[in-house]
Amino acid sequence: MSQSLQSDRIAVLVIVGLLCLSSTIGVVSAQDQRTGGSLTIGPDETHEGDLEVTAGDVLVAGTVDGDLTATGGSVIISGDVTGDVTATGGAVIIEGTVEGDPAATGGEVRVREAASIGGVVEATGETVTVDGTIEGDTRLDGESVAVGPTAMIDGDLTYTADETTISDDVDITGTVTETEQEGGGTVFEYIAARYP
Repeated sequence: MSQSLQSDRIAVLVIVGLLCLSSTIGVVSAQDQRTGGSLTIGPDETHEGDLEVTAGDVLVAGTVDGDLTATGGSVIISGDVTGDVTATGGAVIIEGTVEGDPAATGGEVRVREAASIGGVVEATGETVTVDGTIEGDTRLDGESVAVGPTAMIDGDLTYTADETTISDDVDITGTVTETEQEGGGTVFEYIAARYP
C-alpha cells in the first residue's frame, strides 16, 4: 500500500472518529424532556443529565445528575439533585438533597427537616415553610411564611409575607430582612409580576 493511500485512509478514519465522538457528546449533553402522566425516579435509579418534565405528579426518590426543571400537580424531591432545581406545582416539597440553587413556586412550598440545600433558595407560594438546612441566602415570599426551629440558613434570609412565623431557635448566620410586596396586592399578583 502506498504512503499516500495509507495517509488518506488514516485521515478518513480520524474524520469519522471525530464525527462519531461529536455526535456522542451531543447525545450525552442533550436535555431530556418528558411530558404527561406522572414521573417517578425510583430510589435505585439515576437520571444522567438535565431533566425537564411536565406531569401530573413528579417524584424524585433517586438521583438526577444535572439540573431539574419540573412542573406538576405536586413536585416532590426526596432523593438527590446534583444541579439546580426550578419547580412549579400545587405543592413543591424538598426533603432530599439539592446541591445547586432551587427556585420553587407553588400553592405550598416546603423544605422539610431532612432537606439539605447547597445553594441559594427562592421560594414563592401561598404557604412557604422551611425546616431544613440551606447553605446559601434564602428568599421566601408568600401569604404565610414559616421558618421552624430545626431550620439552618447559612446566609441571609429575606422574606415578604402577610403572616410570618420565625422560630427563636432557628440558626441563621446572616441578616433577616422583611420586604414589602412590589406594588402591594396579593402574593399571586406579586408572583405574576416577578415571574411574567
